[in-house]
Amino acid sequence: MRESRELWINSCPLIVFAGTHLATLPVDPKVGKILLMGALFQCLAPALTMAAAIAYRDPFVCPDELRDEALEAHKKFDHDQNR
Repeated sequence: MRESRELWINSCPLIVFAGTHLATLPVDPKVGKILLMGALFQCLAPALTMAAAIAYRDPFVCPDELRDEALEAHKKFDHDQNR
């Protein structure tokens, strides 16, 4: 089985090439794949935009374990209490 796997890998140099570069990128594999395909098809600018949108964490989403702490911080800015 190992020989057949090695034969398959050696017959697909593009997969090895892409996997080698994906392994060096410090991003999620999905984002890395978008970047590599964008570079391969010479449309890197749109690919960078899509990768940035996918990798972006929404600042308005609060983790459940920090929700109480966030509500306490919001109370400091409540205009009704400051009057």
